[in-house]
Parts: sequence; structure tokens; C-alpha cells
Amino acid sequence: MMNDVIIRSLKSAKIPVRIEPVGLSLLDNSRPDGMSLIPWSYGKQLIWDVTCINRLAPSYDTLACNVGSSVAESSEMKKIAKYSALANTHHLEVI
Repeated sequence: MMNDVIIRSLKSAKIPVRIEPVGLSLLDNSRPDGMSLIPWSYGKQLIWDVTCINRLAPSYDTLACNVGSSVAESSEMKKIAKYSALANTHHLEVI
């Protein structure tokens, strides 16, 4: 649902988007949730990836007990690392 809100918002601003674009990463074939079809920032197209984490999941027990925000920060860092190969050619937003 969060991805749909982003897509509707961009489309209402007359910004064409592509959902789950293929062929961006030749290394691992990863696909972000969406991409603008026009330049967004510094001539780079916007790509985004939405993640909704559950801080109470057993896999996050250690992080959540120490500092609650570290669960979100850990998830964000994983996404940034996942799309690091696209950082030179695209503007990444992790949501």
C-alpha cells in the first residue's frame, strides 16, 4: 500500500514511473519498487524501495532491546548496500 501511495503521488504530479523496473542491475538482477522515467536529482532518475519492518519480530530481538531505532537503521543500511551498484546512475530513496 505504501508503494501505491508513492506511485499515485508521482503520477498526480505528472511524473511518469515504472513499477519494479527490470535490467537496472547486471550484478544481481535486483529490482527496486519503482523508478521515475525522467531525471529527478542531478540528472539521475529516482528509484525507491519500500520496506515495512516489524520491530517485534524475533530476528530483531537483540537490536530492538538495545535501541529501538537501530532496527530501522539496520534495515535501511541493508537496502542501501543492496542498491549500491545503482548509486552512481540513480537517486535512491529507501522508505
